[in-house]
Amino acid sequence: MKMFVKRLASLRLTLAVMLLFAAAAAAGTFMDIYHSWWFRGLLLLLSVNMLSCMVTRLPAIFSSLKGDAALRRRPLLRIPGGRDREQSLVSDLTAAGYRRRGGTDGKVFSRGAAGYVFTIAGHLSLLVIMASAMIGSYMGFIGTQRVPVGDFTDTYFNWKIMADAPLPFRLSVIDFKKVPNPVALKIGVRETKTGRKGKVITTHVSGDLKVPGLDGRVRILSFDVEKKILKAMWVKGNGDRIPVRGGEEVGDSGLALVPVAFAAFPEKQASAQTAISRDGSVLVTADIEVNHPLRFEGLSFYMTDYGTDPFGHPYVGYQIVKDPARIGVWAGCVFFLFFMTASLFVKHRCVVLVGDGEFTAVHLSSRGDRERAVDELKAALSRFIHLDDAEGFSGHD
Repeated sequence: MKMFVKRLASLRLTLAVMLLFAAAAAAGTFMDIYHSWWFRGLLLLLSVNMLSCMVTRLPAIFSSLKGDAALRRRPLLRIPGGRDREQSLVSDLTAAGYRRRGGTDGKVFSRGAAGYVFTIAGHLSLLVIMASAMIGSYMGFIGTQRVPVGDFTDTYFNWKIMADAPLPFRLSVIDFKKVPNPVALKIGVRETKTGRKGKVITTHVSGDLKVPGLDGRVRILSFDVEKKILKAMWVKGNGDRIPVRGGEEVGDSGLALVPVAFAAFPEKQASAQTAISRDGSVLVTADIEVNHPLRFEGLSFYMTDYGTDPFGHPYVGYQIVKDPARIGVWAGCVFFLFFMTASLFVKHRCVVLVGDGEFTAVHLSSRGDRERAVDELKAALSRFIHLDDAEGFSGHD
């Protein structure tokens, strides 16, 4: 049984499963693999692997906490003296943050035991993520549907069962609109009489710019990218407003604004006004945007597509997702990052004092950097290290 658990806790098995997960994630870009039986099998195998790792590590953790691991190492220091000297050692260890623990051999002192707790909690957080993913794989689904603008649907295509499935309500598209990005412009300033070119200013449609030689500011109202026609408004310092057309003189200033270059980007955002109704009553209405879904009765509605059909009718494409364990996955990720980060900063140290009547031997076990742990203990017991009759202090075991 021990050999079987040891094989399940193998690092090779962990790496193999993680490589398979990476391949599955790549395949998931093109197909729905997250609800397949073999993906659930990978989740289960990785969970068993992590649980086995925890089980095989527990004896070593308990041994370290009890002081057995420290006693298996050679003593770092042997200090002469009786009970009074030992009490001084206890006092210095306590001042350095060590706390007395139970132990059958000698006196056991430790600090940073929470580091082991953080590590175990981090692994348990991974199990929460795996369990939540398993629940989501069994109970959740992903579906898609295209709905014409002004129309509704009460069905969707369920990719889990590869068939159409009914919705418990009507999903309607009331309206659809696209918000364009402002056109980026480079506008040159030119003297109308001499034709001499001046400063080139970078701006965008609806932007304000300060033009040398003009009092006040100029607001760019529009730019026709096909006809290259610029329209703006000069707002003078006294509040007067004078219309401006690209290439023509701005009022009586003797200056003209000439479009030099432009960049027109695709629409900034698209929005579908969506309604959910049942039995003739509208239950909820919302504007769905990309990455801003509508959530209702455990379902999330994402807008993933829009366009026009072959007959010129606009439509909106929805992705319908049910993921009952989504909160568990997110919570597990947050806890995992917190506990594993905390475990990096909290390192366990265990000191065991063993007296034989004439000397008190100091044993040390540590998690992480052994050399640093030895240096910390040196600092805590510095007044004993330099005693003439003290015997050695070495980091070697």
